[in-house]
Amino acid sequence: EQDMERGVQLLTASAGQKNCCAQYTLGKAYLEGVLLPQNIPESIPLLTESADSGFTPAQYLVGKLLYRGEVVMRDIGRALLYLEQAAEKENAYAAYLAGKILLTEESVKDVHKAVYFLKIAAQQNSFAEFQLGSLYLRGKDVVRNEREAIQWLTLSAEHGNPYAAQLLHSVRNNKNLSVAMASLRLLHHISRMIQNRLEDERRGK
Repeated sequence: EQDMERGVQLLTASAGQKNCCAQYTLGKAYLEGVLLPQNIPESIPLLTESADSGFTPAQYLVGKLLYRGEVVMRDIGRALLYLEQAAEKENAYAAYLAGKILLTEESVKDVHKAVYFLKIAAQQNSFAEFQLGSLYLRGKDVVRNEREAIQWLTLSAEHGNPYAAQLLHSVRNNKNLSVAMASLRLLHHISRMIQNRLEDERRGK
């Protein structure tokens, strides 16, 4: 039977013995405030210690928290450090976020590394495939390569990404780069609107 008090006692004891899984489990429970009352001052040290021990889910979570800057002070450099460590162990979520940061944040922008991490993420993430396809199609930060762009966009569409399917449709049917790029800009604008709406809902606005 569920026994929350005993569970917390055991996890706390295990975390005190440097068990990174216990640190992560307890820290995440304190962060989310669902199973346990939210307790950020307890949560962050547990998650950080787990991440510093090399536990991949903790590295991703701490990196994401540092990037968002909502419950801890924003630190893009440290965020990337944790995300890249997790990405090297093929955590697709960490690889995608690392790639996104390296593409969009001017202070740390590194397109070569961004492509490297997006390719890791693309093994499991259709949005990473879409990002790669749009990068090669635009040819702004990388050498334009329509053939490679279509390969990535086709994979993304096959994996259920509607944005990739729409962009492929524009490229193949219009045979007009300006029309395809206009479609791409519209899709990016829509995706940003959806992301902002989801963020607002998550924050309770």
